[in-house]
Amino acid sequence: MPAHTVPFSVEPLYLTFTSKQLVVQTEVPEAHAFVARQYRWLLTSSGQPNAGKICITASGSDLHVQGLEEKVVPRQHAQLWQQQIKYEVLMHFMRARPDLLWLHAAAAARGSRAVVLSGAWGSGKSTLTAHLLQSGWTYLSDDIAPLNMDTGEVLPFPQTPMRRRVPTHEIPREQVPMLEKEEIPLAQQTISRVPCCIDALFLPHFDADTKAELAHIKGAQAVLLLVAQCLNFQDHQEKALAYLGQLCQKKSVFSLPYRDSTQAASLIEKIL
Repeated sequence: MPAHTVPFSVEPLYLTFTSKQLVVQTEVPEAHAFVARQYRWLLTSSGQPNAGKICITASGSDLHVQGLEEKVVPRQHAQLWQQQIKYEVLMHFMRARPDLLWLHAAAAARGSRAVVLSGAWGSGKSTLTAHLLQSGWTYLSDDIAPLNMDTGEVLPFPQTPMRRRVPTHEIPREQVPMLEKEEIPLAQQTISRVPCCIDALFLPHFDADTKAELAHIKGAQAVLLLVAQCLNFQDHQEKALAYLGQLCQKKSVFSLPYRDSTQAASLIEKIL
């Protein structure tokens, strides 16, 4: 047994996505609280984990996050070990469901029809999703959207949504991704539990110098922009290209630069 491993006295946390269950074991209070908060909508009772295990232990001033790989992170740097835990959870579920195309995107639905907001960190996906939820939409994801290439649906992957705090003064554009995040409060009935058909796709990005405006993106350009946000494109390649090509042909894809998130969300609502 490695020197840093300690007995687990806290109840393990079981996370379930589709039929796959992952167990997270830790007696580190802040790590246990983070997992329980971040994945509260994926928590289930104990069962038969079939997607693996993540162990988080403490040794001196460090945390050891052990899953598909092992990382040692300073305990005082919460953002770093939280990112590593999120990475491990995602990698375990991606490995458990390799048939899906995992997209860096948010998703929300009105009825059975969903919009997908794809883009890099700091592009404003979570902020726009929060506006849609306030208008009565249901929540699928604010960061990772698993796509079923056979059915054309986006599956719920409801991590606790977070948005960046609005700065009290104007800041340089490159500092936007570094803004502190806050939790978006959600009611149980807001969480979608079923896959939804994709109706439109948006590629938002915050731009303090640009008013909210939709612009169609067509053909190969749309496909390439979405490929850039695929987390497991290399595992599918030809099938992924064919699927995204058909998706972009059948559904509208828009770029959405904006400085006012309320106006941007209103434009999305008018499309669906």
